Amino acid sequence: MSPYELTVRALAVVDAAIGVAGSRRTCRGSAFVAGHYARPGQVRELRLDVEYRFDFDTRRLVALEERSGPAGRSTTRTLAGPMLLYRSRDGAVDSGPFTLVDVEVAGTAADAVPEAMLAEARAHAASLRWLGERVDRGRVVEEVAFSGLAGRTRTVAFERASRLPRRVTTLEPDPVRGDEVVDVDYAYTTSERGPTLRRIERARGGRMEMMLDCADGARTNDDVAIPDGYRTPMANPPLAATAAVESIAKGLHAVTFSHIDSRALVYELEDHALVFEAPRDSATGALLLDAARRVTGGKPIRYLLLTHHHPDHAGGLRPFVAAGIPIVTTPGNVEYLTALARAPHALEPDAQWREPRAPRFEVVRGRRDLGDADGGVVAYDVGPKTHHTDENLVFYLPALQIVFEGDLLDATVGGARRGGSRASAFFAALRELDVPIASIVQSWPVRGQMAMVPMAMLEEWARSSGVPASPQ
Repeated sequence: MSPYELTVRALAVVDAAIGVAGSRRTCRGSAFVAGHYARPGQVRELRLDVEYRFDFDTRRLVALEERSGPAGRSTTRTLAGPMLLYRSRDGAVDSGPFTLVDVEVAGTAADAVPEAMLAEARAHAASLRWLGERVDRGRVVEEVAFSGLAGRTRTVAFERASRLPRRVTTLEPDPVRGDEVVDVDYAYTTSERGPTLRRIERARGGRMEMMLDCADGARTNDDVAIPDGYRTPMANPPLAATAAVESIAKGLHAVTFSHIDSRALVYELEDHALVFEAPRDSATGALLLDAARRVTGGKPIRYLLLTHHHPDHAGGLRPFVAAGIPIVTTPGNVEYLTALARAPHALEPDAQWREPRAPRFEVVRGRRDLGDADGGVVAYDVGPKTHHTDENLVFYLPALQIVFEGDLLDATVGGARRGGSRASAFFAALRELDVPIASIVQSWPVRGQMAMVPMAMLEEWARSSGVPASPQ
Protein backbone atom coordinates (compact mmCIF):
# COMPACT_ATOMS: atom_id res chain seq x y z
CA MET A 1 0.00 0.00 0.00
CA SER A 2 1.42 3.38 -0.97
CA PRO A 3 1.78 6.18 1.59
CA TYR A 4 -1.00 8.07 -0.18
CA GLU A 5 -3.36 5.08 -0.14
CA LEU A 6 -2.60 4.52 3.53
CA THR A 7 -3.41 8.14 4.29
CA VAL A 8 -6.69 8.11 2.37
CA ARG A 9 -7.78 4.81 3.93
CA ALA A 10 -6.96 6.21 7.39
CA LEU A 11 -9.35 9.09 6.75
CA ALA A 12 -12.21 6.65 6.29
CA VAL A 13 -11.15 4.66 9.36
CA VAL A 14 -10.99 7.80 11.50
CA ASP A 15 -14.49 8.69 10.30
CA ALA A 16 -15.78 5.36 11.53
CA ALA A 17 -14.00 5.81 14.86
CA ILE A 18 -14.93 9.36 15.79
CA GLY A 19 -17.54 10.71 13.41
CA VAL A 20 -17.56 13.49 10.87
CA ALA A 21 -15.47 16.63 10.80
CA GLY A 22 -18.53 18.78 10.35
CA SER A 23 -20.29 17.45 13.43
CA ARG A 24 -20.58 19.09 16.83
CA ARG A 25 -17.97 18.09 19.38
CA THR A 26 -17.05 18.86 22.95
CA CYS A 27 -13.43 19.27 23.94
CA ARG A 28 -12.35 19.22 27.56
CA GLY A 29 -8.92 19.06 29.09
CA SER A 30 -5.91 20.94 30.37
CA ALA A 31 -2.98 22.70 28.80
CA PHE A 32 0.28 23.28 30.61
CA VAL A 33 1.85 26.07 28.62
CA ALA A 34 4.59 28.66 28.82
CA GLY A 35 3.68 32.16 27.77
CA HIS A 36 3.85 35.86 28.60
CA TYR A 37 4.28 35.19 32.28
CA ALA A 38 6.25 36.81 35.09
CA ARG A 39 9.36 34.60 34.88
CA PRO A 40 11.20 32.78 32.08
CA GLY A 41 10.18 29.12 31.91
CA GLN A 42 7.07 29.64 34.01
CA VAL A 43 4.29 27.18 33.12
CA ARG A 44 0.62 27.68 33.90
CA GLU A 45 -2.27 25.24 33.73
CA LEU A 46 -5.18 26.35 31.57
CA ARG A 47 -8.50 24.54 31.51
CA LEU A 48 -10.14 23.87 28.15
CA ASP A 49 -13.85 23.41 27.68
CA VAL A 50 -15.01 24.06 24.13
CA GLU A 51 -18.00 23.00 22.09
CA TYR A 52 -17.25 23.35 18.40
CA ARG A 53 -17.65 22.12 14.86
CA PHE A 54 -14.79 21.47 12.48
CA ASP A 55 -16.17 22.23 9.04
CA PHE A 56 -14.06 21.00 6.14
CA ASP A 57 -16.40 22.49 3.53
CA THR A 58 -15.20 25.95 4.57
CA ARG A 59 -11.99 24.83 6.33
CA ARG A 60 -13.24 26.40 9.55
CA LEU A 61 -13.18 25.56 13.20
CA VAL A 62 -16.42 27.06 14.50
CA ALA A 63 -16.39 27.45 18.27
CA LEU A 64 -19.92 27.53 19.65
CA GLU A 65 -18.88 28.20 23.21
CA GLU A 66 -15.49 28.37 24.85
CA ARG A 67 -14.81 28.23 28.56
CA SER A 68 -11.11 28.51 29.23
CA GLY A 69 -8.67 30.19 31.57
CA PRO A 70 -6.34 29.50 34.48
CA ALA A 71 -7.31 26.51 36.58
CA GLY A 72 -9.84 27.58 39.17
CA ARG A 73 -10.66 30.83 37.38
CA SER A 74 -12.30 30.11 34.04
CA THR A 75 -13.88 32.61 31.71
CA THR A 76 -16.66 31.98 29.22
CA ARG A 77 -17.15 33.52 25.81
CA THR A 78 -19.39 32.66 22.90
CA LEU A 79 -17.81 33.08 19.49
CA ALA A 80 -20.01 34.36 16.71
CA GLY A 81 -17.71 33.27 13.90
CA PRO A 82 -14.92 30.94 12.85
CA MET A 83 -11.64 30.60 14.66
CA LEU A 84 -8.49 31.59 12.82
CA LEU A 85 -7.28 28.68 10.69
CA TYR A 86 -5.67 30.31 7.69
CA ARG A 87 -3.06 32.88 6.83
CA SER A 88 -4.43 35.58 4.56
CA ARG A 89 -3.41 36.02 0.93
CA ASP A 90 -1.44 39.18 1.74
CA GLY A 91 0.53 37.40 4.43
CA ALA A 92 -1.10 39.13 7.40
CA VAL A 93 -2.41 37.09 10.31
CA ASP A 94 -5.60 38.15 12.08
CA SER A 95 -5.35 37.03 15.70
CA GLY A 96 -9.04 37.55 16.40
CA PRO A 97 -11.58 34.73 16.44
CA PHE A 98 -14.16 36.38 14.20
CA THR A 99 -12.46 36.57 10.82
CA LEU A 100 -11.88 33.75 8.37
CA VAL A 101 -8.73 34.25 6.36
CA ASP A 102 -7.31 31.72 3.97
CA VAL A 103 -4.37 29.71 2.64
CA GLU A 104 -2.51 28.21 5.61
CA VAL A 105 -3.97 25.95 8.29
CA ALA A 106 -2.78 26.86 11.77
CA GLY A 107 -1.04 23.81 13.21
CA THR A 108 -2.36 23.56 16.75
CA ALA A 109 -6.02 24.06 15.86
CA ALA A 110 -5.84 21.72 12.89
CA ASP A 111 -4.15 19.00 14.93
CA ALA A 112 -7.02 18.91 17.38
CA VAL A 113 -8.64 16.33 15.12
CA PRO A 114 -6.62 13.73 13.19
CA GLU A 115 -8.71 14.28 10.05
CA ALA A 116 -7.14 17.71 9.67
CA MET A 117 -3.62 16.32 9.93
CA LEU A 118 -4.47 13.61 7.37
CA ALA A 119 -6.01 16.20 5.07
CA GLU A 120 -2.75 18.13 5.24
CA ALA A 121 -0.87 14.95 4.29
CA ARG A 122 -3.18 14.39 1.36
CA ALA A 123 -2.77 17.98 0.20
CA HIS A 124 1.02 17.41 0.18
CA ALA A 125 0.84 13.97 -1.47
CA ALA A 126 3.95 14.56 -3.57
CA SER A 127 6.09 14.63 -0.42
CA LEU A 128 4.62 11.46 1.19
CA ARG A 129 7.23 8.76 1.76
CA TRP A 130 7.20 5.33 3.38
CA LEU A 131 9.45 4.80 6.42
CA GLY A 132 8.61 1.18 7.25
CA GLU A 133 7.18 -0.74 10.19
CA ARG A 134 8.16 -0.88 13.84
CA VAL A 135 6.74 -1.82 17.24
CA ASP A 136 5.53 1.12 19.33
CA ARG A 137 4.23 0.37 22.84
CA GLY A 138 3.19 -3.15 21.90
CA ARG A 139 1.54 -2.17 18.58
CA VAL A 140 2.89 -2.74 15.12
CA VAL A 141 2.77 0.62 13.36
CA GLU A 142 3.44 1.73 9.81
CA GLU A 143 5.17 5.09 9.50
CA VAL A 144 4.73 7.68 6.79
CA ALA A 145 6.41 11.08 6.58
CA PHE A 146 5.54 14.20 4.61
CA SER A 147 6.54 17.83 4.31
CA GLY A 148 3.57 19.94 5.35
CA LEU A 149 2.66 23.56 5.90
CA ALA A 150 4.89 26.29 7.29
CA GLY A 151 8.14 24.36 6.79
CA ARG A 152 7.24 21.50 9.10
CA THR A 153 7.91 17.80 8.60
CA ARG A 154 5.50 15.23 10.03
CA THR A 155 5.93 11.54 10.77
CA VAL A 156 2.64 9.65 11.24
CA ALA A 157 2.47 6.24 12.92
CA PHE A 158 -0.60 4.24 11.76
CA GLU A 159 -1.60 1.18 13.78
CA ARG A 160 -1.35 -1.66 11.28
CA ALA A 161 -4.30 -3.62 12.64
CA SER A 162 -6.80 -0.72 12.68
CA ARG A 163 -5.21 1.81 10.26
CA LEU A 164 -5.85 4.52 12.84
CA PRO A 165 -3.20 7.22 13.31
CA ARG A 166 -1.78 6.79 16.80
CA ARG A 167 1.12 9.24 16.96
CA VAL A 168 2.23 12.27 14.99
CA THR A 169 5.71 13.69 15.45
CA THR A 170 6.21 17.15 13.97
CA LEU A 171 9.53 18.87 13.42
CA GLU A 172 8.86 22.54 12.84
CA PRO A 173 10.76 25.81 13.01
CA ASP A 174 9.80 27.89 16.01
CA PRO A 175 10.84 31.50 15.40
CA VAL A 176 12.05 31.94 18.99
CA ARG A 177 12.89 28.49 20.40
CA GLY A 178 14.41 27.16 17.17
CA ASP A 179 13.82 23.66 15.82
CA GLU A 180 10.88 22.24 17.76
CA VAL A 181 9.72 18.63 18.11
CA VAL A 182 6.04 18.17 18.98
CA ASP A 183 4.57 14.73 19.74
CA VAL A 184 0.81 14.16 19.58
CA ASP A 185 -0.74 10.86 20.70
CA TYR A 186 -4.29 9.84 19.76
CA ALA A 187 -6.41 7.27 21.62
CA TYR A 188 -9.89 6.20 20.48
CA THR A 189 -12.60 4.86 22.80
CA THR A 190 -16.36 4.53 22.89
CA SER A 191 -18.58 5.43 25.84
CA GLU A 192 -22.31 5.89 26.43
CA ARG A 193 -21.95 9.38 24.98
CA GLY A 194 -20.48 7.98 21.78
CA PRO A 195 -17.00 7.95 20.26
CA THR A 196 -14.29 9.74 22.22
CA LEU A 197 -10.86 10.90 21.10
CA ARG A 198 -8.10 11.52 23.63
CA ARG A 199 -5.30 13.76 22.40
CA ILE A 200 -2.06 14.43 24.28
CA GLU A 201 0.50 16.88 22.96
CA ARG A 202 4.02 17.25 24.34
CA ALA A 203 6.55 19.91 23.41
CA ARG A 204 9.20 22.03 25.06
CA GLY A 205 6.63 24.76 25.58
CA GLY A 206 4.41 22.53 27.71
CA ARG A 207 1.85 19.75 27.57
CA MET A 208 -1.77 19.70 26.44
CA GLU A 209 -4.34 16.96 27.00
CA MET A 210 -7.81 17.06 25.43
CA MET A 211 -10.81 14.74 25.41
CA LEU A 212 -13.11 15.15 22.42
CA ASP A 213 -16.65 13.76 22.48
CA CYS A 214 -17.42 13.19 18.81
CA ALA A 215 -20.81 12.89 17.14
CA ASP A 216 -21.59 10.17 14.62
CA GLY A 217 -22.03 10.90 10.95
CA ALA A 218 -20.73 10.14 7.52
CA ARG A 219 -18.85 11.91 4.78
CA THR A 220 -16.62 11.04 1.86
CA ASN A 221 -12.87 11.39 1.64
CA ASP A 222 -13.30 14.12 -0.95
CA ASP A 223 -14.72 16.36 1.76
CA VAL A 224 -11.26 16.89 3.21
CA ALA A 225 -9.61 18.07 0.01
CA ILE A 226 -8.34 21.64 -0.03
CA PRO A 227 -11.23 23.66 -1.52
CA ASP A 228 -10.90 25.18 -4.96
CA GLY A 229 -9.61 28.73 -4.95
CA TYR A 230 -7.13 28.28 -2.11
CA ARG A 231 -3.46 28.68 -2.85
CA THR A 232 -0.54 27.04 -1.10
CA PRO A 233 1.99 29.10 0.86
CA MET A 234 4.64 28.29 -1.77
CA ALA A 235 2.51 29.93 -4.46
CA ASN A 236 1.61 32.87 -2.23
CA PRO A 237 4.51 33.87 0.04
CA PRO A 238 3.82 36.42 2.78
CA LEU A 239 4.75 40.01 2.20
CA ALA A 240 8.40 40.72 2.95
CA ALA A 241 8.96 42.18 6.41
CA THR A 242 10.51 45.63 6.46
CA ALA A 243 11.84 48.05 9.06
CA ALA A 244 11.16 51.79 9.02
CA VAL A 245 13.32 54.32 10.86
CA GLU A 246 12.08 57.66 12.22
CA SER A 247 14.25 60.18 14.05
CA ILE A 248 12.31 61.33 17.13
CA ALA A 249 14.96 63.27 19.12
CA LYS A 250 18.62 64.21 18.85
CA GLY A 251 20.43 60.97 18.04
CA LEU A 252 17.36 58.88 18.88
CA HIS A 253 15.72 56.80 16.16
CA ALA A 254 12.53 54.73 16.45
CA VAL A 255 12.44 51.51 14.41
CA THR A 256 9.04 50.01 13.56
CA PHE A 257 8.18 46.97 11.49
CA SER A 258 5.66 46.16 8.78
CA HIS A 259 4.76 42.73 10.22
CA ILE A 260 4.54 43.30 14.00
CA ASP A 261 3.23 45.94 16.40
CA SER A 262 6.53 46.65 18.15
CA ARG A 263 9.02 49.48 18.40
CA ALA A 264 12.76 49.34 18.97
CA LEU A 265 15.11 52.27 19.54
CA VAL A 266 18.56 53.12 18.22
CA TYR A 267 20.44 55.72 20.28
CA GLU A 268 23.37 57.24 18.42
CA LEU A 269 26.10 58.65 20.65
CA GLU A 270 29.48 60.19 19.79
CA ASP A 271 31.47 57.07 19.00
CA HIS A 272 28.98 54.20 19.39
CA ALA A 273 25.28 53.31 19.40
CA LEU A 274 22.84 51.48 21.65
CA VAL A 275 19.87 49.35 20.53
CA PHE A 276 16.83 48.90 22.76
CA GLU A 277 14.68 45.74 22.33
CA ALA A 278 14.98 42.92 19.82
CA PRO A 279 11.42 41.83 19.03
CA ARG A 280 9.90 38.61 17.83
CA ASP A 281 12.46 36.38 16.08
CA SER A 282 15.84 36.12 14.44
CA ALA A 283 14.67 37.49 11.09
CA THR A 284 13.22 40.59 12.76
CA GLY A 285 16.37 41.00 14.82
CA ALA A 286 18.45 40.93 11.63
CA LEU A 287 16.25 43.66 10.14
CA LEU A 288 16.76 45.75 13.25
CA LEU A 289 20.52 45.25 13.33
CA ASP A 290 20.80 46.24 9.69
CA ALA A 291 18.63 49.35 10.27
CA ALA A 292 20.76 50.35 13.27
CA ARG A 293 23.96 50.10 11.26
CA ARG A 294 22.51 52.09 8.38
CA VAL A 295 21.05 54.94 10.43
CA THR A 296 24.25 55.38 12.48
CA GLY A 297 26.62 55.13 9.54
CA GLY A 298 28.12 51.90 10.81
CA LYS A 299 29.00 53.03 14.33
CA PRO A 300 29.79 50.09 16.62
CA ILE A 301 26.84 48.93 18.71
CA ARG A 302 27.94 48.77 22.32
CA TYR A 303 24.87 47.09 23.86
CA LEU A 304 21.53 45.49 23.10
CA LEU A 305 19.28 46.56 25.98
CA LEU A 306 16.18 44.47 26.74
CA THR A 307 13.28 45.54 28.94
CA HIS A 308 12.14 41.98 29.74
CA HIS A 309 12.19 38.38 28.54
CA HIS A 310 8.94 38.13 26.53
CA PRO A 311 9.56 37.16 22.88
CA ASP A 312 8.06 40.35 21.45
CA HIS A 313 10.91 42.15 23.25
CA ALA A 314 13.78 39.63 23.31
CA GLY A 315 13.01 37.01 20.64
CA GLY A 316 15.24 38.72 18.06
CA LEU A 317 18.46 38.65 20.07
CA ARG A 318 20.30 35.98 18.02
CA PRO A 319 21.72 38.29 15.28
CA PHE A 320 23.13 40.54 18.03
CA VAL A 321 24.74 37.55 19.75
CA ALA A 322 26.23 36.49 16.41
CA ALA A 323 27.67 39.99 16.02
CA GLY A 324 29.32 39.81 19.46
CA ILE A 325 27.13 42.56 20.97
CA PRO A 326 26.63 42.26 24.77
CA ILE A 327 23.06 42.04 26.09
CA VAL A 328 21.88 44.21 28.97
CA THR A 329 19.33 42.32 31.07
CA THR A 330 18.49 41.23 34.62
CA PRO A 331 19.84 38.19 36.53
CA GLY A 332 16.72 36.05 36.17
CA ASN A 333 16.79 36.24 32.38
CA VAL A 334 20.37 35.12 31.71
CA GLU A 335 19.72 31.36 31.61
CA TYR A 336 16.67 31.73 29.37
CA LEU A 337 18.32 34.15 26.94
CA THR A 338 21.38 31.87 26.79
CA ALA A 339 19.10 28.99 25.79
CA LEU A 340 17.57 31.11 23.01
CA ALA A 341 21.04 31.99 21.74
CA ARG A 342 22.12 28.32 21.72
CA ALA A 343 18.91 26.84 20.29
CA PRO A 344 19.29 24.82 17.06
CA HIS A 345 18.00 26.61 13.95
CA ALA A 346 18.87 24.05 11.26
CA LEU A 347 15.41 24.28 9.63
CA GLU A 348 15.67 28.04 9.15
CA PRO A 349 19.40 28.80 9.54
CA ASP A 350 20.44 32.23 10.79
CA ALA A 351 23.83 33.85 11.38
CA GLN A 352 24.04 32.49 14.93
CA TRP A 353 23.39 28.93 13.70
CA ARG A 354 25.93 29.18 10.90
CA GLU A 355 28.69 30.64 13.10
CA PRO A 356 27.62 30.30 16.75
CA ARG A 357 28.98 32.57 19.44
CA ALA A 358 28.48 32.50 23.19
CA PRO A 359 26.21 35.30 24.43
CA ARG A 360 27.71 38.01 26.64
CA PHE A 361 25.67 39.74 29.30
CA GLU A 362 25.80 42.97 31.26
CA VAL A 363 23.55 42.33 34.26
CA VAL A 364 21.52 45.04 35.99
CA ARG A 365 20.79 44.53 39.67
CA GLY A 366 18.50 47.30 40.78
CA ARG A 367 20.18 50.21 38.97
CA ARG A 368 23.10 50.52 36.60
CA ASP A 369 24.65 53.50 34.81
CA LEU A 370 25.62 52.41 31.31
CA GLY A 371 26.76 55.83 30.16
CA ASP A 372 29.99 57.72 29.82
CA ALA A 373 30.95 61.34 29.17
CA ASP A 374 28.25 61.80 26.51
CA GLY A 375 25.36 60.89 28.78
CA GLY A 376 24.54 57.33 27.84
CA VAL A 377 21.68 55.62 29.64
CA VAL A 378 20.66 54.52 33.12
CA ALA A 379 18.85 51.19 33.58
CA TYR A 380 16.41 50.66 36.46
CA ASP A 381 14.81 47.34 37.38
CA VAL A 382 11.22 48.16 38.30
CA GLY A 383 9.94 44.59 37.88
CA PRO A 384 8.49 44.02 41.37
CA LYS A 385 6.26 47.09 40.90
CA THR A 386 5.04 46.38 37.37
CA HIS A 387 2.36 43.69 37.74
CA HIS A 388 3.82 42.28 34.50
CA THR A 389 7.17 40.54 35.03
CA ASP A 390 9.28 39.91 38.12
CA GLU A 391 12.20 41.71 36.50
CA ASN A 392 11.62 44.59 34.10
CA LEU A 393 14.01 47.32 33.02
CA VAL A 394 13.13 50.88 32.12
CA PHE A 395 15.84 52.98 30.51
CA TYR A 396 16.42 56.65 31.24
CA LEU A 397 18.28 58.82 28.72
CA PRO A 398 19.49 61.79 30.82
CA ALA A 399 20.58 64.00 27.92
CA LEU A 400 17.07 63.81 26.42
CA GLN A 401 15.07 63.33 29.64
CA ILE A 402 13.32 60.37 27.97
CA VAL A 403 12.21 57.08 29.54
CA PHE A 404 11.85 53.98 27.34
CA GLU A 405 9.58 51.21 28.63
CA GLY A 406 8.13 47.90 27.46
CA ASP A 407 4.47 46.95 28.10
CA LEU A 408 4.14 48.94 31.33
CA LEU A 409 2.10 52.00 30.51
CA ASP A 410 -0.91 49.92 29.44
CA ALA A 411 -2.44 52.97 27.78
CA THR A 412 -3.10 54.32 24.32
CA VAL A 413 -2.67 57.99 23.57
CA GLY A 414 -4.74 59.66 20.90
CA GLY A 415 -7.46 57.02 20.93
CA ALA A 416 -9.36 54.97 23.47
CA ARG A 417 -7.40 55.31 26.70
CA ARG A 418 -7.34 52.78 29.46
CA GLY A 419 -5.58 52.46 32.76
CA GLY A 420 -5.02 49.60 35.09
CA SER A 421 -2.63 48.05 37.55
CA ARG A 422 0.31 48.30 35.14
CA ALA A 423 -0.25 52.03 34.53
CA SER A 424 -0.54 52.77 38.24
CA ALA A 425 2.57 50.71 38.97
CA PHE A 426 4.48 52.37 36.15
CA PHE A 427 3.76 55.89 37.38
CA ALA A 428 4.68 54.84 40.92
CA ALA A 429 8.00 53.53 39.60
CA LEU A 430 8.64 56.80 37.76
CA ARG A 431 8.09 58.77 40.96
CA GLU A 432 10.73 56.69 42.72
CA LEU A 433 13.31 57.35 39.98
CA ASP A 434 13.31 61.00 41.05
CA VAL A 435 14.67 62.27 37.72
CA PRO A 436 13.31 64.95 35.34
CA ILE A 437 11.22 63.29 32.62
CA ALA A 438 10.05 65.13 29.51
CA SER A 439 8.69 62.20 27.44
CA ILE A 440 7.95 58.49 27.42
CA VAL A 441 8.63 56.15 24.49
CA GLN A 442 6.65 52.90 24.42
CA SER A 443 7.81 49.71 22.72
CA TRP A 444 4.14 48.68 22.49
CA PRO A 445 1.53 49.59 21.30
CA VAL A 446 2.82 51.26 18.13
CA ARG A 447 0.15 51.38 15.45
CA GLY A 448 -1.94 54.51 15.61
CA GLN A 449 0.12 55.87 18.51
CA MET A 450 2.61 58.68 18.99
CA ALA A 451 6.23 57.58 18.88
CA MET A 452 7.07 59.83 21.82
CA VAL A 453 4.48 60.89 24.37
CA PRO A 454 5.04 64.13 26.34
CA MET A 455 4.96 63.58 30.08
CA ALA A 456 2.47 66.43 30.46
CA MET A 457 0.01 64.59 28.20
CA LEU A 458 0.39 61.42 30.23
CA GLU A 459 -0.15 63.31 33.48
CA GLU A 460 -3.38 64.75 32.09
CA TRP A 461 -4.49 61.31 30.97
CA ALA A 462 -3.65 59.89 34.37
CA ARG A 463 -5.69 62.56 36.16
CA SER A 464 -8.70 61.97 33.94
CA SER A 465 -8.38 58.20 34.40
CA GLY A 466 -7.91 58.29 38.15
CA VAL A 467 -4.38 56.88 37.90
CA PRO A 468 -1.90 58.48 40.32
CA ALA A 469 0.83 60.07 38.20
CA SER A 470 3.08 63.14 38.57
CA PRO A 471 6.48 61.51 39.06
CA GLN A 472 8.17 64.92 39.23
